[in-house]
Amino acid sequence: MSLMLNDEVALGNDVRYKSFIVAIEKVLKQFESSTEWADLITNLVKVKKTIENYSQFHSIPKRITLSKRLAQCLHPALPFGVHLKTLEVYETIFQIIDKYHLQRDIILYSYGLFSLLSDAALPVKPILLTLYETYFLPLGEALNPILTGFLIGLFSALEEGADYYNRIIILLDNLANRIDEFYFYTCIWSAINFVSIVRYSAITFILNHFDKRKNMSDQIYLIGLSIETMVSAVCTCLHDSGQPLVQRSILDFLLTCLPLHRKLLLKINMVKIINGTFYILLQRDMTLNRRIYTWFLGANQLSEDITNEQHQVNDLIDSSSYFVTHTQEILIESLRSLLELISMKPTLTIVKLDNDDNKPMTSIIDSHRSSTWTLTKLIRIKINTNDLSDARQSILNKLPLILSSLLFIWKTLSINQINSIWLAKNIKLIRDKIIEFISSLTKSNGVSFLRAIILCWGERKQQQQQQKPSIIQRDNVNEIQALIDILMNINNYTTNDIIYNMNKLLRNLSTTNNKKKQNYIVWCLQFLLAYLEQQKNVSIDCWSILAIMFKECLSPSMSSSVTFLIIRILSFYVKQSPFMVEKRDLKDLQDVTIKVLENCNTIVASSLEQTNWLRKNLQVRITQSEPNTQRITTDSFNELDRSLNNENTSLDFDDNSQSMNSSLIALTILAEHITKLLDIIYNLTDEKDRIIGPYLQNLVNNVMPYVRIHVSLNVPSYRSASILLLNISQYSYTKKTWKKEVFEHLFDIGFFQVDLLTLNLWKIIISNMITDEKPTSFRDVMNRINAVQTGLLFSKEQEYEQRVMLIKRFAFVIYSSEKDQCNRHLPDILECIADLLKLPQVPIVYTQIYLVFRALLIRISNKNFISFWPILIAELIQILLQLEQDLLFDIEGDI
Repeated sequence: MSLMLNDEVALGNDVRYKSFIVAIEKVLKQFESSTEWADLITNLVKVKKTIENYSQFHSIPKRITLSKRLAQCLHPALPFGVHLKTLEVYETIFQIIDKYHLQRDIILYSYGLFSLLSDAALPVKPILLTLYETYFLPLGEALNPILTGFLIGLFSALEEGADYYNRIIILLDNLANRIDEFYFYTCIWSAINFVSIVRYSAITFILNHFDKRKNMSDQIYLIGLSIETMVSAVCTCLHDSGQPLVQRSILDFLLTCLPLHRKLLLKINMVKIINGTFYILLQRDMTLNRRIYTWFLGANQLSEDITNEQHQVNDLIDSSSYFVTHTQEILIESLRSLLELISMKPTLTIVKLDNDDNKPMTSIIDSHRSSTWTLTKLIRIKINTNDLSDARQSILNKLPLILSSLLFIWKTLSINQINSIWLAKNIKLIRDKIIEFISSLTKSNGVSFLRAIILCWGERKQQQQQQKPSIIQRDNVNEIQALIDILMNINNYTTNDIIYNMNKLLRNLSTTNNKKKQNYIVWCLQFLLAYLEQQKNVSIDCWSILAIMFKECLSPSMSSSVTFLIIRILSFYVKQSPFMVEKRDLKDLQDVTIKVLENCNTIVASSLEQTNWLRKNLQVRITQSEPNTQRITTDSFNELDRSLNNENTSLDFDDNSQSMNSSLIALTILAEHITKLLDIIYNLTDEKDRIIGPYLQNLVNNVMPYVRIHVSLNVPSYRSASILLLNISQYSYTKKTWKKEVFEHLFDIGFFQVDLLTLNLWKIIISNMITDEKPTSFRDVMNRINAVQTGLLFSKEQEYEQRVMLIKRFAFVIYSSEKDQCNRHLPDILECIADLLKLPQVPIVYTQIYLVFRALLIRISNKNFISFWPILIAELIQILLQLEQDLLFDIEGDI
């Protein structure tokens, strides 16, 4: 890894800086042979002296290695003399480099410094704090990337009554003043969440900075930028049974800063916090429980705090009234969530409820108004684990049926339904309840829930296949859309969760028969594709689990539908996040892509057969007894287009679907996705043509037979193959794989036996063939014009027919070019036309020569066409004279 930046690049040719690099490398190398701490001090002195000798340079070379060695010298096990000498080196570095370079390299230099303060000896601490105050503190907002680590180092050394306590507090206050307050406290909560040793001092710091004369809404910066981080930190502290002082402090924070009547947090966050207090209640620590009861009952709130908000005039708050008004609802909600969590773990044994278990929950809560009320009775519930397990399994077995019923309700309660008898707010309420119910199923029954989703999807897809395309029920389509809508509305149920559960579902199907497993795989991939297309985005970190599923699906026994669906999902994935794949996953992505594309190429070749056992000439396998095998004529294309448009050509990729041939679907899929897919995943590869070329060459060899067969049954395949060649030809690095085959096909006798739509595709293909190429393409075409087979075996009529075919293709090549693209070939074209005009004046030949003139008039600008006018005018005069003679002959014949 190199950290060479602009200033270092500029210094690259400086002899003194090169000497600096050599000197620092030599000194750092000596650390590797150090065996005693005295050796370290010697080496540190040398490092300091070397840096001082080159103090004119603000950029220190070999910073990574240097910072690593300095951090190693600050290890707590080393004597404090080594620490002091190391800090001298740090101070020398900070004095020499300016503020800009310190900001740039702050992450490197802070690596060893932050962890030292808590373990440092007394002589070391003041020097270390001076470094913080002198060099780190002035950086202000530039400390943001390392602020959490800085705070962890400071709070870990913060102990009341200890030396330098006040100095650290002042440093923290100055730090808070120089940095955005919201971000500062966000980092504190993050430190509390992840590092146990800083929790007590950090919470104490927050409490000391809370102004009790103000409401929390006026000091909202104490919560930080992320409420989730703060809530997670609070819950972590509540569960930290190893540190009672931390639990007591966090309860003081709840009492002081987050009283229940303030409603500062969302209900879901308050439920998490209250569930954490239940954990403390079970410890039966009276000092902690008293704080929880006080928080629930609001006993420490001043009466004026409530009267200002509720316009009541009471000297003291009535605890029971406070509980009913502010605590009861959220407490019951927390208990319900806890019971749901317990019900998802049937192996958990819970103590039987006491004699008053038949009382309603609300009456229990209302009846306990004193601070001695024990809330633990509310969560002592007897659960028969066997019955619960049986009931759970019964519900899971009926889950597909339940889900089908919910889909029907969801679809029926459409807000946009014109004649709906439901109010919009009632519809939303019902839908929210459906989402709430289904969300509860996904928490611990992910595989069973997804299995129900896939079965519902497959059932509706099968219903679509059994019906004629023209009478497909719209209800089916709506229910399929409703299935995706429901899944997209489930909170915290991500695409990664879906793919992960799909993987588990497919692995569980290893014991099922192959046909059933293939149906599940096809339905899973269909649903995933539809879901992703509705979601319109893909998570960057989903490739690893997606690759596992693809590899599972790409076994040789899998159907062609699986291949088609994987290609479409891959194409969607790389188009949504073309540069977001990690480098370590790129090779895996390339391997999976090539494998699935090779499978698709095999499907394309499945309809081909070898014409001659001596040579590998392939042709499309079409039985002559099949209908519609007559050759295509121009007049028949209109009727054929109408018949194709009336068919259902949506590619649903079901094994039972017989609407389209597998090879045709493979050609269609490749035509739509292959070029963009390969170009994106091999975008950063230097030898793209060498890697992709062999596959494309093999693909083109299998595609060309489809464009050589001109019968009505092959028209859809012919068009798809032409589109595929068109898309491949758009990229210059692929030209070697298709140019030869396209050039040969241009002179195929049936080249023009296509419809206008397909001919326009070939116009672009031919244009790509002659674009950005050496001037051989035009010359090759002109050379072909003279390559007419003659001799005893060929009559003059056959010779003229050959010339007509060749001249017509020459005109098409000119017509396919861009405006003035063939200017550099004008002398050769002029010479070729002059040679053609020397031929006998056979009408069919001259008709094609005049077609060449028409193409030239279209593709060559007026100023460049000057050299052709003499020939063209001479031919026009010749034609007019011939017309005059023919007319005179006709008149004389009539007389």
